[in-house]
Formats: sequence, structure tokens, C-alpha cells
Amino acid sequence: MSSCKSCFFRMEHAREAEMSRQVAELERELESTRRESQDRAMELLVAERAIAAERGLEAAETEVALQSTLETLEMEWKARSEVDQEVLTLRGRVLGTEELNAQLHEQVTRQEEGLSILENTHLDLGRKVGSLEQDLETARATIGQNAEALAKSLEERCALEGDLD
Repeated sequence: MSSCKSCFFRMEHAREAEMSRQVAELERELESTRRESQDRAMELLVAERAIAAERGLEAAETEVALQSTLETLEMEWKARSEVDQEVLTLRGRVLGTEELNAQLHEQVTRQEEGLSILENTHLDLGRKVGSLEQDLETARATIGQNAEALAKSLEERCALEGDLD
């Protein structure tokens, strides 16, 4: 039973470690994506301003270019937000797995305690059955001896009554 329990806990620990590793990897990817997004936004803004300055674009054209850059940034931020949500979901799963693991551990502990009680009860009953079997054998032997003594006494009585007649 304890080898099954330890095997179960090793498997649960391995699953938790794998999920934690995945969460850490997603967090690293998220941070890298954030930095890349910020760097790219700055590069785009600088490039747009440089292009606008070089071409001597009018203010309206510059506004359109900046609006396009802003839309690109908003799409990247939305993607980043989705990754954030996925990381939060995985963290929730890890916490849920840890909580479930704790509940299973408690259940296994209770079952082990119940099994221990049953084993002790079984041993006690085995001893009592052995004692009762010995008592039964003693009673049988005593009854056999008493039956023999009664038969002998009856025989002697019959013999005495026969002598008296």
C-alpha cells in the first residue's frame, strides 16, 4: 500500500513540476514578447517620424501613419494580454492540482488508517477464534470423558441391579 502511495505521490510531484516548468516557460516567453513589443513600438514610432520628416509629409499624412502604428501596437498588446491570460489560467491549474493533490493525500492517509484498524481487528479476531477453538476442543474432551464415565457408571449400576435380582 505504501509503495502505491509513494508511486502516486511521485507521479503527482512530477506533474506539478512539469506544470510549473510550463508556467515558468510561458512567463519567460511573455516577458520576452513584452520587451520585443516595446522595442518594436519604439522602432516604429522613430521610423515613422523619420520617414515623415524625410518626406516632408503633411500633418494629416503623419497622423495616418501614426494611427497605423498605434493600431499595430494595440494588436500586439492584445496578443500580450491573451498570453497573460493563458499564464494566469495555467497558474490556476497548478494551484488546483496542488490542492487536489493535498486532498488525495488526506484521503490516502485516512484509508491507510482505516486499513490499519481493519488489520488490527482481523488479528484480534484471529486470536479470539483460536482461543474459542481451543475452548471447544476442551469442552468436547470433557464431554467425551463425562460420557464415558456416565456409561461406565450406568454399566456398573445395571450390573449391581442384576446382582440384586
